[in-house]
Amino acid sequence: MAVVVVNWHDSTPATVSYDLVANGVAFSKYDSCVTVDLWTGEETQHSGGVQAWGSLAAHSHLAKKVKCSPF
Repeated sequence: MAVVVVNWHDSTPATVSYDLVANGVAFSKYDSCVTVDLWTGEETQHSGGVQAWGSLAAHSHLAKKVKCSPF
């Protein structure tokens, strides 16, 4: 699944988090997942729970590709 987040606010940064289970990307918070930052190519391995993607500056964006499996 691809996820794109845009902060449209003119001056306020936005804290970004994404719940993989609630959004149907992972079956449970114990799933094994890999996230790829589509701008940098950096891969991160993690569990299937809520992902904290940090602060997003005003008029900024991020793009991630997330793949999870239950084992």
